[in-house]
Amino acid sequence: WRQRPWLPRASALVLAVLLPVAAWGLYVQVGDPQAAARLAQADAMGHSAGQAQVEAMVAGLAQRLQTLPDNLPGWVMLARSYETLERYADAAQAYQGALQTAQAQGLEATEQARLWADLADAQASAQQGRLDGAAGAAITQALNLDAQQPKALALAGAAALQAGNPRVARDHWQALLALLEPGSDVALQVQDDLVKLELLLREPGR
Repeated sequence: WRQRPWLPRASALVLAVLLPVAAWGLYVQVGDPQAAARLAQADAMGHSAGQAQVEAMVAGLAQRLQTLPDNLPGWVMLARSYETLERYADAAQAYQGALQTAQAQGLEATEQARLWADLADAQASAQQGRLDGAAGAAITQALNLDAQQPKALALAGAAALQAGNPRVARDHWQALLALLEPGSDVALQVQDDLVKLELLLREPGR
């Protein structure tokens, strides 16, 4: 919990997202909704074949964005596709492309903050879960734009904990908890992490 509090990537979620993302990428690439629908049957061809198709479609989407760099939804989809494929450094680059487009288009600060938080998450994953350096800078950017950005608050708490500042982590997670629906799964997990933090703070020398 100290490394990745309540932010695990569930394999079931990855499987649920992977084929729709790939199908959308195929549709964008060739403009053929029937082809996109057929991709949903890729599992019948075996995992390796399906994986190869997904990677090909993601590559096609990346290539298309080189000619359509102002397509903000495309950049976000590319970034999330890379995350699904666990290509986190590539995901971070795609989020940077999304942010450049968002800034050029004058997207609202709250939306830009969410993209900064997504970028921080991808950067942390690319550096084995560390939330310092580029990831930490992205977290700061997100909170400067929106002090109540939920993912940024979660990551800021985790970063503070990694840096040995549990009291700062507690402040961030308490702020996060106030934004969540009471009794929801996420809220309960945050509450659990806060209880663990309190136990940590009661240790001698804390």
